[in-house]
Amino acid sequence: MNVIQVGLGTRGRRWMALVQDHPGMKAVGCVDSGQSTLEWAKSQFANLTGACYTHLEGALADRKADAAIVASPIPLRAAHAVAALEAGLSVMIERPFAMSVADAARVLEASRRSGRHVMVAQNCRFARCERTLRQLVREGKVGRVTHVSCVDRRSLQAANEDRAQTKHVQLIHVAIDHFDTVRSILGLNPTSAIARSTTAPWSQYRHGSTSEAIVEMEGGVYVQYHGTLTSTRDEHSLWIDGDKGTLWTNRTHVWWRKRGWPLFVPVLTRKAHAGSGSGDGMPVLLAQLQAATLENRAPETSGEDNIFTLSMIEAAILSDKTGRVAHVNELLSAAGIRSTSTANLHDAV
Repeated sequence: MNVIQVGLGTRGRRWMALVQDHPGMKAVGCVDSGQSTLEWAKSQFANLTGACYTHLEGALADRKADAAIVASPIPLRAAHAVAALEAGLSVMIERPFAMSVADAARVLEASRRSGRHVMVAQNCRFARCERTLRQLVREGKVGRVTHVSCVDRRSLQAANEDRAQTKHVQLIHVAIDHFDTVRSILGLNPTSAIARSTTAPWSQYRHGSTSEAIVEMEGGVYVQYHGTLTSTRDEHSLWIDGDKGTLWTNRTHVWWRKRGWPLFVPVLTRKAHAGSGSGDGMPVLLAQLQAATLENRAPETSGEDNIFTLSMIEAAILSDKTGRVAHVNELLSAAGIRSTSTANLHDAV
């Protein structure tokens, strides 16, 4: 399978390396606006000499490809995905895969017109502990889930000035993984969100280095979320409560406490998803891109699925801006996407 890599930032370079090491794939072109970045690509991948472009249109015209991996800056991703789909390529896009639900809907429409699959690089849901929680919840281990609590603290420096200047930076670049993981574990879509973004005085980030949100999911399940990029340590906790007990993970181990038990006990985690390699899920996504391209098999993280993850982020951002609950069905309906069930949160901060 011949692949064009669009965008050669940190994630784009990782994708390039994985494609080059994959026995069934070959990078036949790369696209980036930075000339120095393209020179780096030529020095690292000899076969790309003469196949590096500053614009996607040139790569699509010159190179015979089956798929594109889009890891360009967020404002460009939707347009790049549409161009690749219209050229007959299947597409995998980094998350978030568009600036808004409306932009994402245009990508999905291009996918339908072209008959080619579009998927989103939500690799965190394939990690070992997350996959274990998903299976246990789906098997009914905790019974009827009512509440989920997710706390993610990071001491994370901005990768570049663009990242430092991004509004709602924690939601867009970090919380999107946590929201998608919760969706995957529960098998539920969001209905509404109330959120607030703040920035610590000492933060190098311009806006939104800390996020707090309450998201209501289908079935009246509530997710309480706190995430920050300006902590003094890295720490993660995901807590799932149901009528039979509680599951908890720190992304290294999983623990279980049956209702009435005094203590948690460790759970033997499932093996990482087949082909996940290091456990970060990126090889899994490559395998799904290959199956989508060559076998017309729908990927788990399809654009049609991931637009609900994106809607959680947009709803949280809208709530922060307005000081009111944001209803997901309104965002989806405005973009022509079939909405989820009606939210029940009180319409006040």
